[in-house]
Amino acid sequence: MTNRPSVFVLLLRYFMTIFVITFLVSIFWNVLSGTNMFPFRAVVGVSLVLTVLFNVVGWVVVTGGSKVLLNNDPNFQKWKRMGGRPYWDSIGWPINTATPIERETGLAEPEYTDFVPPADWRYQCPVCGSRVEKQIDVCWQCGYGRNGDSTAYHQRWGNG
Repeated sequence: MTNRPSVFVLLLRYFMTIFVITFLVSIFWNVLSGTNMFPFRAVVGVSLVLTVLFNVVGWVVVTGGSKVLLNNDPNFQKWKRMGGRPYWDSIGWPINTATPIERETGLAEPEYTDFVPPADWRYQCPVCGSRVEKQIDVCWQCGYGRNGDSTAYHQRWGNG
């Protein structure tokens, strides 16, 4: 199971975050002014407009900027091929609940049962996707690398 949400879920969470903030500001403003200056319709409308505006501008800037700045970077191209999303993976919690390793690699992380690897383990096993301590390591979960064969690693991430 992955914590990596779809773009629709990210947009919905983005809207809800802006809505809650706008709603709290409107309640505070209405209490201070003594009038209903911001009716509920206005809060929903402002939240929708801000959500669209922030996401369109953010997507254009991040996607366009990454194409200009990182177009020739083989690591960036590899990350995109593996499922990386430049704008959507740059959004943090509470909107994007994906683990940092899922955002960095674009790969889903497996569901752990007995042992949960520490958060500072930044690499993933190329076979089962579990977090491992070193870039080329023996996987604690599936045993990949125990026989010295690193073919799966090079097939997934190349020779770099």
